[in-house]
Amino acid sequence: MSKKAFWVLGFFLWSADILAQGRGDMEEEDGAEQQENAGRQPGSKKRGPRGQDWGVVGGKTLGGGSFAIEGGMEGAFAYLGSIANRSYEDDRIGFRAGFSYGLFSGLDLGLRFTFNLGWGEIQDYYRGYTYVRTTPTDTVPGVKVQALLKVGFFDTGFLSLAMKVEPGFLADFYSGNTVMGLALPVGFQLGLALSRRVSLGILLDMPMVLEFGKQGRKDSFLLPILLGAGVDIFFTPNFLLHAALTMGPAINVVGSAWQSVHGGDVVFVAEVKSGISYRF
Repeated sequence: MSKKAFWVLGFFLWSADILAQGRGDMEEEDGAEQQENAGRQPGSKKRGPRGQDWGVVGGKTLGGGSFAIEGGMEGAFAYLGSIANRSYEDDRIGFRAGFSYGLFSGLDLGLRFTFNLGWGEIQDYYRGYTYVRTTPTDTVPGVKVQALLKVGFFDTGFLSLAMKVEPGFLADFYSGNTVMGLALPVGFQLGLALSRRVSLGILLDMPMVLEFGKQGRKDSFLLPILLGAGVDIFFTPNFLLHAALTMGPAINVVGSAWQSVHGGDVVFVAEVKSGISYRF
C-alpha cells in the first residue's frame, strides 16, 4: 500500500500545529470561556467546549447568509493486489477549488472544480522485500465538476451531525479515448468540538462513481464504503485548515472500474483530503 496518503496528511497536520500557535483572537475566546466557567457556582458543572460555529469535516454548516471559499488537494490510492513479487496500485491526486453559501441555518449549497492526475504503479520486490522498484504507468488527466449540498441534522455546540451529497460530472482523458461519468458521493459527518481551535470528525463516505465509454470495457458502477476521521484546525474564527483520511473496500457493482489482479470485484482504497477554507 502506498505511503503517499499518510505523508500528505502528516505534513498538513504538522503545518497546522505550527501556524495555529499564538493566534491572539483565538486566545481571547479561550480566555473568555475560561472566565465564564470560573464564575460558576462551586459544584456546578462546567460547560464543555463549544467549538466554532462552522466547519468542514464535522456536522456544522456555514449559517444563513455566510459565504466560504476553499482550496486544497485530494488523493485516492487503490491497492489492486499482488502476484508473486509484484504488486499493483492505481493512484490519483486532485487539486480542487470551490465555494459554498449558507442558504439558511442547517443548509449549505456550493460548487467545486477538481483537476485530477491518475496513474498506475507496478512495484517489484527483490531480495526478500529489501529492495523495491516502482514503475509508473501512463498518466491520465481528468476533470470533475460537482454541486455541493450539506444538510445539518443537529448542532449542540460540542456535537454535530450532517449529511453531504456532492453529485457531478467527470471526464478522464486516456490516450485515444475519453471516459465520461457521474460522480455520486454521499457521506455522513459526526463532529466533536475539542476546543475553540480543534474539531474532529468521524466520517462515513460513499464516493460512488458511474463510468461509461471506457474502450474495451462495459460501463461500470463503483461503490466505495470508506470509514475514517478528519480534523478542522482554526487559525482564526473564519479561517481553518482541514484534513481527512478514510479507507475501506470499493465494490464493482457493475463492470470493473477497479479490478484486482486476481479478477476480484473488491479492492482496498484509501482517500486523503486536505485544504484551507475561509468564511466571509
